[in-house]
Amino acid sequence: EPMKSARACVLLFVGASLFQGCGPNYAKCPDPVDGTYEAPNGAGALVVQDGVRILKLHGNSGYETGYAYGYLLAAEIVYIVDNLIMPVVHERGYESLRDSMALVDWDNAYGEDLEGMLAGIQARLGPRQQIIHPYPWRRGRTLDLVDLQLANSMSDWLCSSFSVWGQGRA
Repeated sequence: EPMKSARACVLLFVGASLFQGCGPNYAKCPDPVDGTYEAPNGAGALVVQDGVRILKLHGNSGYETGYAYGYLLAAEIVYIVDNLIMPVVHERGYESLRDSMALVDWDNAYGEDLEGMLAGIQARLGPRQQIIHPYPWRRGRTLDLVDLQLANSMSDWLCSSFSVWGQGRA
């Protein structure tokens, strides 16, 4: 499928968030207490074993798994977008990068997954816990779908990347 690198980027940045703590001004991260935390839609679980977080996703659509992903790791996703993605986006030209997301065929590039992820984040966190800061000197605003698209495609616009699909791929 096209854009496998896009999903890998989200997995990379959100996966990295599992090792980050959330600061006092951000959404409260789930305590790393051993146990299993289920997504309300039944499409995933966050298992904590000896302080190690394991995200398990399953479902019939990208929206379902995206929702579970967003719900179970909501605080971590907001933290990563605000602290790792937004500073880079700001440096590269926030408005032009945001505008360029309209040129991507998100219907064929995990748009459904990201819509579900945003819905899961919104269901899990209150509006104040979803605040990001695209411009360091301005007041923050609520995370939106385009912000997740920027995070998802960061490997494509930040550095060179390529995707391979179809017959004859390795």
